[in-house]
Amino acid sequence: MKTVTTLFLLAIMNLGLAQSNYLKITRSHTENDFIKYPPGTEFQLKDENDSVVFSNTSKEKSFNINKPYTLVVNPPYKTSSNTYYLKKGKVEIKSNIAYYDTQKEHNKTKKKKEDYGMYNYDAKDFTKSLSMKKTMTPSTLNPKMYNATFEFNNGIVATYNDGEMTATLNDENLKIQGYYVIYSKDGIIKLSFRPKTGETWWVFEPVEESKN
Repeated sequence: MKTVTTLFLLAIMNLGLAQSNYLKITRSHTENDFIKYPPGTEFQLKDENDSVVFSNTSKEKSFNINKPYTLVVNPPYKTSSNTYYLKKGKVEIKSNIAYYDTQKEHNKTKKKKEDYGMYNYDAKDFTKSLSMKKTMTPSTLNPKMYNATFEFNNGIVATYNDGEMTATLNDENLKIQGYYVIYSKDGIIKLSFRPKTGETWWVFEPVEESKN
């Protein structure tokens, strides 16, 4: 019984660690030539024989690219996959614990329920200097769920209201795809929001990077 309990606890711990890891794809030796995907992203790196050499289930945490490989990425915010053809660089599974620690610390220090979700998070490694303020309020349709407004410092305002996400820039509606990829003239914001818990994860790809 003790062995079974130990294995169960280890499985829970591994699941928690997996949920705090993100995918980083470095495409060259050029500074800032990388792409990041949030926790929950599944991927497979295949060689020229179509054999999987590295994936989100691998024990290794990184794979150096020194010849042609194909990387197929399935992000949690969309139903289709993204494919990259790599000849150099690196594919890494990296820890995102610092971000989750920020979330936990905020939750500990909130003063009252209506302040839940009010914070500024600006990590240049993820957001290319874009910052965001999130404001959450209980849903009137379902008080156990949250609605939220996300205000970015480039003028974009995204609003989640009872299952529907909208976004505007200078009072003009922006295109949103999946859960939730927001397109603008400056680039792409990939925003993930869980209305039950308020958990939020986002990255920003400037227009030059998003074209690649």
